Amino acid sequence: MEESSMEKSNFSINVKFLRESKKMTQQELANRLNYSRDGIAKWEKQGRRPDYETLLELASLFNIHIEEILNINLPETISNISSCILSNYDLGYDEPVAECDYLKQHYIREYEKICETAVKDNDKHLSKYCVNGYIKNGGKNLEYIKDVYYKICSLEENEDDKIDIYVKIHAIENHIEDPWFYTWEDILDSLI
Repeated sequence: MEESSMEKSNFSINVKFLRESKKMTQQELANRLNYSRDGIAKWEKQGRRPDYETLLELASLFNIHIEEILNINLPETISNISSCILSNYDLGYDEPVAECDYLKQHYIREYEKICETAVKDNDKHLSKYCVNGYIKNGGKNLEYIKDVYYKICSLEENEDDKIDIYVKIHAIENHIEDPWFYTWEDILDSLI
C-alpha cells in the first residue's frame, strides 16, 4: 500500500514535483545526475536522500536551494499562493513575500493574474496591493509596473492622489535611466 502525501517527506514530494514540472522521467533525471533510476524512485517513494554532492547537483538542476527542497512542500505552497495573497489583503496585512527564491516566480505570476482581474473590476486598492507585492517578490518589469500604475491612476477620483501616482510613475522612469544605481527596494520605496 502506497503511503499518503501527508506521510511523505517534503523531499520526496518535491523531487517528484520538480521532475514532473520539467517533464522528465525518473530515468532522465537519473541520467542527468549519474544516478540510478531505482535511487530516484526511492527518493520519491520512501523519502531517502542522496549524499550532499548529489543534493547540490539536484538543486542546481532545478535552480532551487537545498533547504527549499528539504523543508518546503512546494506543490501545496504553490496551490495556496492565490488564497494567501487574497486573505492577507482581506485581513489588511502587508503583501506576502515568498519564503524562498524558487517560489518568488510563482508569487510574481499570481500577483500579475490577480492584478489583471482587479484592474478589470476597477479595484484600484487591490491593484496597488498586487503591484506592490509583485515588486516585493522581485518583479522587475518596469513597463508592467508603470502600466498598472497608469491604470490605477485612471480609476482614481481624487486629484491629489492622481498627482501622487504620476509622481510615482515619474520616480519609476528616473530609475530606468540609471538602473544600476538603485536597488529594487529603492524603487518600491518610491512607489509606496
